[in-house]
Formats: sequence, structure tokens, C-alpha cells
Amino acid sequence: MKNERIEGKWFVEKFEKPNGEIKKSSEKWIEFSENGTLKGGKIGESEIKKGIWKFDSINKTLNIESEKEYGDSGIYKLEEINEKNMILVKDSMRIFFRKQKKNEH
Repeated sequence: MKNERIEGKWFVEKFEKPNGEIKKSSEKWIEFSENGTLKGGKIGESEIKKGIWKFDSINKTLNIESEKEYGDSGIYKLEEINEKNMILVKDSMRIFFRKQKKNEH
């Protein structure tokens, strides 16, 4: 795994449950800023989520803390990342992200 950048805007594509069941996403996005803050929401709606994030490069974990209780705070294992995709794992649930393209809102 190269040291790809987590910073940027990511769209949640799908969730994969431990039993292999796939659940398509409801167009959520999350944006990781270089200063360690994050924001997120759903496409077409104003941003609803704010918080902070920290990456542990030794353990390959991403710690997300939201200001409000969205159930997505916690520690995620970074399974895979490249310039287009990222896979995070939490509680055996795999979350697939797609990176925003330059001209995409």
C-alpha cells in the first residue's frame, strides 16, 4: 500500500456486511482536510457532519470523531487506498469509498 493521501473528498459507494451482503450507499460523502478536520453529508444537501480525524500510519487506522452522534465515530482499519478508491473496515463491515474527481461536486 503506497502512502496515498486520505485528504480530499470521498463518496461512499457501498457497504459490505460480514455475511457478504452488499448495501449500496445513499450518496454520502466525507471530506478530510489537511488540518485534521472533516465534514460530510449527502449529495444535494448542506453538510451535516463536522469533526476531526487522525491517521495512525503504523497501525494503518483512521480515527474519526464527529461532533454529533452519527454512529460513525470510531477507529477504522485502512484496508486499501489508491488515488481513486479507499476501503475502510469497522466491526467487520467494509466501506467502499470513491475519490471525487477534479470537476465533480
